[in-house]
Amino acid sequence: MEIKTREEWEQIMPKDKWNSQCPLCIESELVIWKWKHWFIYYNKYPICGIDKHLMASPINHVIYTKDLTKEQWWEFKDVQDFMKNFFKTWSYFSFIREDLDSRSLEHLHYHFVPGIFKYNHLENIIENQ
Repeated sequence: MEIKTREEWEQIMPKDKWNSQCPLCIESELVIWKWKHWFIYYNKYPICGIDKHLMASPINHVIYTKDLTKEQWWEFKDVQDFMKNFFKTWSYFSFIREDLDSRSLEHLHYHFVPGIFKYNHLENIIENQ
């Protein structure tokens, strides 16, 4: 797996990200686990180059969390179990960007990143918007 930078993603990211072929709808070599409704994969363009930055997405093209089916929500517990096992004793956090303006892709995707997300960092992010 070749990890690339966020800057590289920004250079190749489709300008019409909502109309182009969705890269998450295409089977990828980065997929490490797949269920009926979800798949988990390495982020090819991880935050800060973190090689254990994983993402989880519904297999079908879902845009908002509110659009997930009951079956997808039920199966999401398997995603959480996988992440707990993957990160083992490491601390990790997860996040999504729910609005389309802050996303690089339309397809819903959850980020799982090793580390501790501290409350004061969240305050700084909000204050600097």
